[in-house]
Amino acid sequence: MKSLVIAIILVLLVFASVFGQDKPIVLKSNLVILEPIVLDPQTGKQILDLEQKDFEIYDNGVKQDIALFRVEPRPTDYVIAINDSASMSGQRNQIAKEVAKELIFGNFSSDETTLVRFNEQVNILHDRTSYKEILVRCLEQLKPVGGASMFQTIHFGLYKLHAGKVTVGRVGSVTDQSEMIQNGLSNVLSKKKALVIITASPILDMSCAGTWKFLFDNVREFPNIPIYIIQVDAKQVKPMVYGNERYEYYTECIGERSVKNIKEMKLEKMAEFFNKLVQIAGGGIFTVGENNVRQTIEEVAEQIRKGYILGFYPSDPVGGRHSLTVKVSRKGRALDVHCRNSYEKMDVVAEKRGNK
Repeated sequence: MKSLVIAIILVLLVFASVFGQDKPIVLKSNLVILEPIVLDPQTGKQILDLEQKDFEIYDNGVKQDIALFRVEPRPTDYVIAINDSASMSGQRNQIAKEVAKELIFGNFSSDETTLVRFNEQVNILHDRTSYKEILVRCLEQLKPVGGASMFQTIHFGLYKLHAGKVTVGRVGSVTDQSEMIQNGLSNVLSKKKALVIITASPILDMSCAGTWKFLFDNVREFPNIPIYIIQVDAKQVKPMVYGNERYEYYTECIGERSVKNIKEMKLEKMAEFFNKLVQIAGGGIFTVGENNVRQTIEEVAEQIRKGYILGFYPSDPVGGRHSLTVKVSRKGRALDVHCRNSYEKMDVVAEKRGNK
């Protein structure tokens, strides 16, 4: 009996020594985190079986050593922002609701969603929750009217995801902004964040404060929050009819042109804006019509919840804005990558001061 007890103790000691060697990964504060989405250039489908050797990261054109590589599904904390302006009237409104429902019903139990609507103001329909039925009921509050405050919505969504709870009001009135910017690495690695915007294409009644540059500079301050644009395709729904007052407004601003030409011009401008936005933030642009809601949202949901986490320690000590390029290839074949294209690097002196 005594020998049996000794044997059990020895086995337990061996297990303790083996598992004790499995120490947690220690990451330094200057680690730059990236969350690229990799797509097959032919099919557009996400690729999730790549290895670290398939990735290359370039900081200001200089190749970097990859210090962190992970690929796994993660719980998601995301904002759904729905355009509730006049451009979403009629069938557009119904399709937008279906898109939101598909996203919500696809949530896992550990996912949390904040539901926002925007027209000339930005309002929270329901704050962060994992209760799907409550979120779906809130969609009935959508009543399209007025213009679309797209820029303010993007600002608000990014602040919301960084800070948790934000007081609704003027953009820039959020308190303790430094605390939001300095979220820990554990936050990044444990829960994935995303901003999903459901809108019309084109937005003829978009009202905005500030310039593209101001918005894009702000987006750069919130790394690892990809932005997904889901456009209700104007070609697949009944065209909007604009009254004389609105038509005269546009002709006064940009000259005598037909409503059709105004639409085409706005569509090109919004495409340029959205493309630039996702280049900076990461994410993607999807077009949805009445017949492809489920298929499209399955693709969006997969990109939101699954993906790669890469990290590197910058070899260049110089502070300021650094350009980023992520290249991915498999068996000599280049793959499409969606990832943010820059980050703000602190100078060495500032980093040392912050670590004291």
